[in-house]
Amino acid sequence: MHMRYQVGHKFEDKLKKIKSKNFLFRFLIFIVCLYSLALVFNLLLVPTNIVSGGTNGVAVLLHETLKIDSTISVTIIYMLMLILSFIFLDIENTISLVLATIIYPVFVELTANITNFITIDYSNMIVISLFAGILNGIIMGVILKIGFNPGGLIVIAQIIYKYFKISISKVNSIISFIIVVLAGYFIGLNSVLYAIIVIYLTNIFTDKMLLGISSNKMFYIITDKESEVKAFIMKYLTHGVTLINCEAGFTKTKKHAIMCAIPTKQYYILKEGIKEIDDKAFFVVTDAYQVLGGF
Repeated sequence: MHMRYQVGHKFEDKLKKIKSKNFLFRFLIFIVCLYSLALVFNLLLVPTNIVSGGTNGVAVLLHETLKIDSTISVTIIYMLMLILSFIFLDIENTISLVLATIIYPVFVELTANITNFITIDYSNMIVISLFAGILNGIIMGVILKIGFNPGGLIVIAQIIYKYFKISISKVNSIISFIIVVLAGYFIGLNSVLYAIIVIYLTNIFTDKMLLGISSNKMFYIITDKESEVKAFIMKYLTHGVTLINCEAGFTKTKKHAIMCAIPTKQYYILKEGIKEIDDKAFFVVTDAYQVLGGF
């Protein structure tokens, strides 16, 4: 029990150290991101009535149907989510959410009249949707990457994940789907079509910002000509390999799986090289977004 406490305490200390690392710099980036989100909301989404899911989507929907001011809607939703977070989630997550709850509605109010200063041609809704989705995705990805909580309806997804282990992305998709369907009913089908573009691009670019664009490929190779494949990788491509013990499911034969990370530009060479050495080799290739350490 004492050892378990020491291990748990050790990891808690490491976690605190990670979260406090470059906090001021990350906080400044967080402020810029929240302002940028508010700018996209008031400059691209509100004037076009695009209900993009999440808090902003609900705010647009309430503004269009009930004429409720967007700032009021955003503030109420963020406050409700903060209360739910305080009740159901951990204190550290709630503290991060407090920042978003205070700051984001203020930025929404400050940028409410931004269209008086910046003129945009809203006639091409496809272009507006593309820009809104890409910008939202990039901003959300940066917020999550620096370890902050963007707040809003994502809290519901976090609570459901904590208690029912349903993935956050799946719950977010369901919430967005419900909001978009309501928008289609109250505002019209055009809003749905543009909202789908925005939501899809937001999800894509959020993931890209979190993981980055893959610059490496990871190969897992099982071959009867192990020594030749190893030699090809190490001597010709000058990359190291790792051997993983494995067992064939049907034959129960014990073999090695060769694991190797290589730059994407060498993907074709290694793929064709394996086929030349052993045309019956089994290999799986995946994206490797970060390759760190080793020799």
